[in-house]
Amino acid sequence: MTPVFSILSLPHGNTAHQDLSETAVRIGLDTDKVSSLIQTDIGKLDLELLCIEEPVTLRKRTNGTKLTWVGYKGEPNHALIRAIVTAQAWVEEIKAGRSVSDILHAQNIPEGRIWKRIRLAFLSPKILRAIVDGTTNRDLTIKMLTQHDLPLDWSEQETLFLS
Repeated sequence: MTPVFSILSLPHGNTAHQDLSETAVRIGLDTDKVSSLIQTDIGKLDLELLCIEEPVTLRKRTNGTKLTWVGYKGEPNHALIRAIVTAQAWVEEIKAGRSVSDILHAQNIPEGRIWKRIRLAFLSPKILRAIVDGTTNRDLTIKMLTQHDLPLDWSEQETLFLS
């Protein structure tokens, strides 16, 4: 691994070594300091536990570079899930013969919102699963999904939002 960045300072004079490449981050604690801190002989330390290496991706953003752990599973975006469920309910109401005007008045929402958000009812099953599992990019939000013209083709959606 060719480091792009290294050095990490910890409080109270403790140190760790961190190497960051385009594909992985490696963090290792100073064995002398750890053995001194816990008052144990270095030979008794499991040195493998003092070093972690994890795969990462670096993505260029307009405001800088974002580091993401590969395979990171975060919390599901609950607001996005609620918006999708609501959009699916609106579609079911329309299928059942209820007018958009009736839905607008019953829910007390602006007309522009329903037309932007109803698209969420047509997301691909892969995107829906990733949202529920919390494995989507953190940038996948209600705002991001409603600002785009959502393609009807699921593979196009997946290319846009899961890549």
